[in-house]
Amino acid sequence: MLKSPGDLDPDKEIAGLFTKLGLDEAVVLACRAALRSLPFLVELNEKLGDASIQVFRACAISLTAGACIRTAKLTGAGTLSDFATEGARRYAVAGSPCYGTVSAAAAVARAAAGLNGSYSHAAAMRAAAVAAMRAVDNDRELKFEILNDAAGYVNPEFAPYHLASCGLWSGEPPVELARNWSELKYLLSDEQGGFWKTWID
Repeated sequence: MLKSPGDLDPDKEIAGLFTKLGLDEAVVLACRAALRSLPFLVELNEKLGDASIQVFRACAISLTAGACIRTAKLTGAGTLSDFATEGARRYAVAGSPCYGTVSAAAAVARAAAGLNGSYSHAAAMRAAAVAAMRAVDNDRELKFEILNDAAGYVNPEFAPYHLASCGLWSGEPPVELARNWSELKYLLSDEQGGFWKTWID
């Protein structure tokens, strides 16, 4: 996996990265970036109502679309992608665009919509890049997590659905986020019989 050399400019690397990826690869990468920043949103949940749940849904559904679009052997993969992108757009719009994580989720959903032709390829790729940068904001560690994710794509047999099934962090997640993840799991436990909680478990 990619390390974090001090002389590497992650902003420049990420900007170049999204010019080389396929759309499904970019969507999965951007979704994972947004999911890493989601715990920060939990702290604002009292102000935003259930926005953290809405944003989680947008990211999880978009991640499914990006991961499954190539997997033709999965029965109904095309239908799943249609459902996922439409659901992602709906859930993302319900969030507040005032916060970076929510805004990133909305951009992720726009990128995922490009998988079934709802957006042009170029517009969807721009949305994926925007989503990734909004999600990491100025956090250098989160930027390097994106580059670590992308390093897997060097292997031509490493598909988006492989990355989608990997842990979100290259090492241990930041300790300060653990409490927020626990809070998010609690919030999701009441959603549709705990269905969404399984995405974190």
